[in-house]
Amino acid sequence: PHENIDNNQPGVLNTTSPGYTPSSVAIIQSDLLGQVQRLSLIGFGLVAILGGVAAYWIIGIALKPVSLVSQTARRISANKLNERLSLEGPHDEVKELADAFDQMLNRLESAFAQQGEFVANAAHELRTPLTVLRTNLEVIQSDPGATAEDYRSILVTLERSIYRLESLVTDLLLLAKSEKEIAREKIIVGALL
Repeated sequence: PHENIDNNQPGVLNTTSPGYTPSSVAIIQSDLLGQVQRLSLIGFGLVAILGGVAAYWIIGIALKPVSLVSQTARRISANKLNERLSLEGPHDEVKELADAFDQMLNRLESAFAQQGEFVANAAHELRTPLTVLRTNLEVIQSDPGATAEDYRSILVTLERSIYRLESLVTDLLLLAKSEKEIAREKIIVGALL
């Protein structure tokens, strides 16, 4: 059938005109409905794809500072505590997190430095009485004419060295448990020398 356009309503198909049957009108309506559905699905698909790409791009930009923080954190180790995040940008939650991480690294670096100094000092303090013990034992063993009085004298020195070692170990254990603060005293070095 030929299409008749109603002159009263432009663009509207006049289905009451002669030549249109109810079945032909139903076919036309069904065809138009199918085309609208296909166009709607295509439009929805395009909007979904464009929305997904835009969301991925926006999320990438928004999470870039988190990625930088993560990369820097992976590079930091016990031997490289001097590295900092130093995140620039707006003062937001990510910046606050990076600043808190930098402050934690400052405290860790300081603690590791103190620990290294402490271990060096403890090793030196433990080495001194051990050296005294070893030296006295070597001296008495190398002297074939050592008397009982020599042995008694060495035993007194060895006992003092062992007492010093026990005292150092006890202090180290107390310090490790944080039950005792470090006693700091002024000393006169000249008198010790």
